[in-house]
This record gives sequence, C-alpha cells and structure tokens, in this order.
Amino acid sequence: MASLSSSLERTLSTRERKLRQCATTNCSWYDKKANDSLYQTIATHNVYFVHLLLNHLTKNKIDLASIEASTRQKAAKLYDVIDKSAGFYVQNGPKTARSINQISFRLANPNLYKKLIEEIKSNGLEASETPCGIVSVIVNYQTSDATVSKLVSILEKFVQKAKL
Repeated sequence: MASLSSSLERTLSTRERKLRQCATTNCSWYDKKANDSLYQTIATHNVYFVHLLLNHLTKNKIDLASIEASTRQKAAKLYDVIDKSAGFYVQNGPKTARSINQISFRLANPNLYKKLIEEIKSNGLEASETPCGIVSVIVNYQTSDATVSKLVSILEKFVQKAKL
C-alpha cells in the first residue's frame, strides 16, 4: 500500500503538490496558532446576525414562506406605483426580471431626481441617486410594511406635485 501511495506522490506535478500544501496549511489551526495568525477569519458579524435572526424566527414560529409572501406584497406595492405612473417612473429592465428585494427605477425627467430624493429624506427614509436611478431595498424581514407604505405615499404624492 505504501508503494502505491509513493508512486502516486511521484506522479503529482509540482503545481499540484504546492496546491495541496497550500490547502492543508490554510486549513490548519495549529499553523494559525503557531504563526499567531487568523488568515481567512470568518465574517463573524454575519454569522452573529444570522444567529439572532434564526433565534427570533424560531422563537416566534415564523416560517420562510410567510417572509417571502410579505416581501412579495411589499414589492408589489412599489411596482404598482411605478406601473400606474403613466411613464413618470420608468422601470429598469423587463417586468419578467423584477426583483422582490431591490426595486430600481428611473424618472422620465432626470431633473427631478434631486427633488424626489430630498422629499424621501425629509420624510425620514433613506434615498440616493445611483447609476440605475433610485433604488429601494426591501430587506426581507427588516423593512416594515409601514416603511414601504410611506415610500409608496411619497412617490404617489410626488407624481401629483410634478404634474401640477
């Protein structure tokens, strides 16, 4: 058995041996401790956030299907305003490619971007102009229905003001 193993070792190219050595070194906690290093430390904040979220969902008996349904309803409210604006708000891309988490749209009149952003910010919401236009992010469980309703109201009122 040893001869088979040594025979395989001889057939490995130099590059493959270096890759194998690199993989075993990067995964060795003993080497990390010996070198006082934490190469490729995991993203602890993300792990902690997921831990809190999963505990909350479990404790309150909330399932992922209800979160998805809620997110789809919130996105539908925003897309409804965009669709009913008669071209005032312009959707980026086709309807078949719509995201439920990140809704981006442009204004038909580019001169109104600053006014709309000021309007959104004056109502306590975040907004900024991006190369895609204005982006509204609905982060599944974090964005409340009230926040989305408030943004929908601002967008509807802005259309009315701009048409006057």
